[in-house]
Amino acid sequence: MLPERSLISVINHLLSRQPSLRDKLRPHAGKVACLDVSLTQFKLSVATDGLLQPAVSEPNVTIAIQPANIPRILSD
Repeated sequence: MLPERSLISVINHLLSRQPSLRDKLRPHAGKVACLDVSLTQFKLSVATDGLLQPAVSEPNVTIAIQPANIPRILSD
């Protein structure tokens, strides 16, 4: 659970600086996404304020990310 909370904290920190991105997420409040990074999965839920929180329910969508693509994703 610790890596998941750390990931959520980092993403929420970035979202806190981008109100327009939070506005785009707000309509998806309550939805759950699963980030599948090969060896681990993170379930994230969108809160009513457009930030993310840990999720326990089944995901509405699963996003598969190849570990080799992570540096490129982070640099964009």
